[in-house]
Amino acid sequence: MKVLLVGDTHGDAKFISSINRLAKTQGARYVMQLGDFGYDFSPNVLASIRAWLDGDERRKWYWLDGNHDQHDYIRSEIR
Repeated sequence: MKVLLVGDTHGDAKFISSINRLAKTQGARYVMQLGDFGYDFSPNVLASIRAWLDGDERRKWYWLDGNHDQHDYIRSEIR
Protein backbone atom coordinates (compact mmCIF):
# COMPACT_ATOMS: atom_id res chain seq x y z
CA MET A 1 0.00 0.00 0.00
CA LYS A 2 1.43 3.36 -1.03
CA VAL A 3 0.49 6.67 0.57
CA LEU A 4 1.47 10.02 -0.93
CA LEU A 5 1.89 12.84 1.62
CA VAL A 6 1.40 16.39 0.33
CA GLY A 7 1.36 19.75 2.06
CA ASP A 8 1.46 23.49 1.54
CA THR A 9 0.04 23.54 -1.96
CA HIS A 10 -1.29 27.09 -1.35
CA GLY A 11 -3.79 27.06 -4.20
CA ASP A 12 -1.41 26.09 -6.98
CA ALA A 13 -3.71 24.37 -9.51
CA LYS A 14 -0.81 23.02 -11.59
CA PHE A 15 0.81 21.54 -8.50
CA ILE A 16 -2.45 19.86 -7.44
CA SER A 17 -2.89 18.37 -10.92
CA SER A 18 0.69 17.09 -10.84
CA ILE A 19 -0.01 15.42 -7.48
CA ASN A 20 -2.90 13.52 -9.07
CA ARG A 21 -0.61 12.38 -11.90
CA LEU A 22 2.20 11.42 -9.51
CA ALA A 23 -0.15 9.40 -7.31
CA LYS A 24 -1.36 7.52 -10.38
CA THR A 25 2.09 6.79 -11.83
CA GLN A 26 3.49 5.73 -8.45
CA GLY A 27 0.46 3.57 -7.66
CA ALA A 28 -0.46 5.47 -4.50
CA ARG A 29 -3.83 4.29 -3.23
CA TYR A 30 -4.13 7.13 -0.69
CA VAL A 31 -3.18 10.80 -0.78
CA MET A 32 -2.99 12.78 2.47
CA GLN A 33 -3.20 16.56 2.10
CA LEU A 34 -1.37 17.88 5.19
CA GLY A 35 -2.80 21.37 5.31
CA ASP A 36 -2.43 24.80 3.78
CA PHE A 37 -4.25 23.87 0.61
CA GLY A 38 -4.92 27.55 -0.08
CA TYR A 39 -4.81 31.04 1.41
CA ASP A 40 -7.93 32.43 -0.21
CA PHE A 41 -10.55 31.39 -2.69
CA SER A 42 -9.44 33.22 -5.78
CA PRO A 43 -10.14 31.50 -9.13
CA ASN A 44 -6.73 29.80 -8.90
CA VAL A 45 -7.56 28.19 -5.54
CA LEU A 46 -11.00 27.13 -6.75
CA ALA A 47 -9.35 25.50 -9.77
CA SER A 48 -7.05 23.65 -7.35
CA ILE A 49 -10.00 22.32 -5.39
CA ARG A 50 -11.63 21.13 -8.63
CA ALA A 51 -8.39 19.43 -9.74
CA TRP A 52 -8.12 17.79 -6.33
CA LEU A 53 -11.69 16.50 -6.47
CA ASP A 54 -11.45 15.37 -10.10
CA GLY A 55 -8.57 12.96 -9.48
CA ASP A 56 -8.85 9.22 -10.03
CA GLU A 57 -12.00 7.97 -8.29
CA ARG A 58 -10.21 4.80 -7.14
CA ARG A 59 -7.77 6.89 -5.14
CA LYS A 60 -8.80 8.05 -1.68
CA TRP A 61 -7.83 11.52 -0.51
CA TYR A 62 -7.69 12.56 3.14
CA TRP A 63 -7.46 16.09 4.39
CA LEU A 64 -5.81 17.63 7.44
CA ASP A 65 -6.86 21.27 7.67
CA GLY A 66 -4.09 23.84 7.95
CA ASN A 67 -4.08 27.28 9.50
CA HIS A 68 -4.40 28.92 6.06
CA ASP A 69 -7.46 26.93 4.97
CA GLN A 70 -11.06 28.13 4.99
CA HIS A 71 -12.41 25.00 6.62
CA ASP A 72 -16.16 25.58 6.27
CA TYR A 73 -15.93 26.29 2.55
CA ILE A 74 -13.70 23.28 1.88
CA ARG A 75 -16.06 20.96 3.77
CA SER A 76 -19.01 22.23 1.74
CA GLU A 77 -17.14 21.45 -1.50
CA ILE A 78 -16.03 17.91 -0.62
CA ARG A 79 -19.25 16.49 0.82
